[in-house]
Amino acid sequence: MQAFQTLSFWLLGIMILSIVIANMGVLHHIVPYLTDLGYSSTTAASLMSLHMAMLIFGKIVLGGIADRIGLSKSLLIFLIGFVIAVSLLYGASFFWIAILFNVLFGLTISVRTVLPPLMTSACLGEKHFAVIYGFLNIATTIGTAVGTPLSGYIYDATKSYNAAFALYMVLGAIAAVAGLVALKQAKWMPETGQ
Repeated sequence: MQAFQTLSFWLLGIMILSIVIANMGVLHHIVPYLTDLGYSSTTAASLMSLHMAMLIFGKIVLGGIADRIGLSKSLLIFLIGFVIAVSLLYGASFFWIAILFNVLFGLTISVRTVLPPLMTSACLGEKHFAVIYGFLNIATTIGTAVGTPLSGYIYDATKSYNAAFALYMVLGAIAAVAGLVALKQAKWMPETGQ
């Protein structure tokens, strides 16, 4: 299939993989990290519930934002927000920063599920969309398998989550660059309908 031979396909795969590794690496370690900072398990779980509530709101809002300002700007705004959210974890010993992290992280991580199918359609067209996006979702599976335990391995090796969080901020930046280049590259492909 022609889509698999395009740069946009592989860049979208890199974008999805990077976002999912970063998301899962943070998501599954929020409660342990906050309890390490001295929060009770109840407080840490409540903060995580806040982020899950914001994720629902983010998913509803992001599609509308993408329709109004475009995919490139939406991707950039939400991934910058994601990087800022992860950076807030370094100051999460302050309760208000922990709250701000969970609000911003919940909103911005909606980028993981909302934009990839829209970007796939924009970059590679709607013909054979299900097959193409199905293959791109292999990156989601790999990212989940890698990201979920990765923070734990880093924590075991360094006795800190700091290096893991730095890695996830870098992956957020890589995802932004890959996604933006994929969208720009697609504009030169008349068969995508750009």
